[in-house]
Amino acid sequence: MGKTRFLTLTGLAVLVISVSAPAGAQLDAQLGDAAARLGYGFYVGDEAVVDAATELLQRLPDRPEVQYYRALAALRSMQLQAPGAKSNKDFAARCIEHASAATEHTPLAAEAWILVAACSLAGAQRSPLKLFSQRRRDEALQRALDIEPENPRALWVAAWISGSQRALQGEQLDAEARAALVAAVDAFQRVSGDLQSPDWGQAEALACYGALLLTEGDVRGARDILEQALLTAPGYRVALDLLSRIASG
Repeated sequence: MGKTRFLTLTGLAVLVISVSAPAGAQLDAQLGDAAARLGYGFYVGDEAVVDAATELLQRLPDRPEVQYYRALAALRSMQLQAPGAKSNKDFAARCIEHASAATEHTPLAAEAWILVAACSLAGAQRSPLKLFSQRRRDEALQRALDIEPENPRALWVAAWISGSQRALQGEQLDAEARAALVAAVDAFQRVSGDLQSPDWGQAEALACYGALLLTEGDVRGARDILEQALLTAPGYRVALDLLSRIASG
């Protein structure tokens, strides 16, 4: 695998859109703050921090890049809820609405379509319109891949669709799901050092891969991958739990 790009939570990237100064610089700073809060809150499991980021984003102008991060905030909120929570339906709808608005801006199109797919996927099991959600998910992901075939977040969502997250429950993966997960991890490892792009998904993919290696009996490999996940997202509770399992085993 190629060289990994590690980011601290304070360095969470914001996709910079050309806007006029000084208002543009202020907006970039506010988006950077919101992105950092979203990352930290999600990875450590602090819903209040994600809520604070969401509130900040709601006060910003309805620009495409703001809509993008509003969608990401809704996704993170949904992921922090219990699977059967009634609020998940609203979070999914909010995420898809904001992400769909962001798809209309060319520099954001692929990333926004990825969020449409991710939110359709996250909400599919909780929706009475499951088949519709799955169709929208697949169409959105294909749009993203048509624009950026090697986008690591697109490949991570593809791995998610294939069932790779079952590894977090200690399940073995079939060949298709395993290959999809490895492809996503490898794609993240190839990402350049450009900090002007969204960077969510890498820690989740690494933690999932670490869990898979642990299930397969590769304890050393699992530990190395989980430590990479923590370098990418310090305090990531999923990676910490898996490392604790290794230490106690």
